[in-house]
Amino acid sequence: MLYSPGKGKKRALSAAIGHTRAEIIITTDADCMVSNRWLWALLRPFHEEHVQLVSGPVMTSPGNTFFEQFQQIEWASILLLTQFLFARGQPSMCSAANLAYRKSAFLEVGGYAGNEQHLSGDDEFLLKKIIQRFGADSAIYLNKREVLVKTAPLPHWNLFVQQRIRWASKWKLHGFSPNLLGAALTVALAAIQVGSVSLVFGGNFYRLAFVVFWLTKILGEKWALGNLLKQYKIQPSLLSFIKSSLLHPLYILWVAPLAAMGNFTWKGRTQKAVAARGQ
Repeated sequence: MLYSPGKGKKRALSAAIGHTRAEIIITTDADCMVSNRWLWALLRPFHEEHVQLVSGPVMTSPGNTFFEQFQQIEWASILLLTQFLFARGQPSMCSAANLAYRKSAFLEVGGYAGNEQHLSGDDEFLLKKIIQRFGADSAIYLNKREVLVKTAPLPHWNLFVQQRIRWASKWKLHGFSPNLLGAALTVALAAIQVGSVSLVFGGNFYRLAFVVFWLTKILGEKWALGNLLKQYKIQPSLLSFIKSSLLHPLYILWVAPLAAMGNFTWKGRTQKAVAARGQ
């Protein structure tokens, strides 16, 4: 049995990788479920010598409550953005719950060196290092149902918000990047959406503009996110899409300032803003 020489996930992973003789490292989480073809599908791209890292989608298990379906819809937006960035040759998002990479690449880029103090980001920091060393085409995103990893939905809103703060707080650690730009645009768009309520207090033209704006938003999200979820045989109700579309801007404006401060609690561990800056 191996014991980690220090505290934290990164130190435990580094210790295990240092001892293994395997050429490919595959990571997921203890509460995740995978298909019987997951390993085969995740390993197949490594037949190409230039491929150093392979990432796959993660999604919460199907649920019946609005909160459970809200999480699936929100996950779909993350997967859509991830797929878009990989397709543009600017990969900057991935999840350690569904990740594979060459041990040689991990060692060549120094593993998690320089990022051990952060409670989050072992996946994205490693992706960034590999892209910088081997190029954008060295990382692949597999958008296939057989590669999908399912995780349990979070039980309540407070835990959900803390998780999202943890994720969002690491984006600023990358400096200027597609992630940070995307986050800024998301916040700006959310502010516009919430501000559009002022149109209701104008004349008939402004009220019509308000209705058209929100119908376009709801139907557009239902089409884009619904098609992505359909690939994984997940179909949230129309009512959940409508409620999620209305709630999401408020959720973004709630999480964004908290993520900017960098304070969160996750699984009994607390990250303070000072620690997040590495001071």
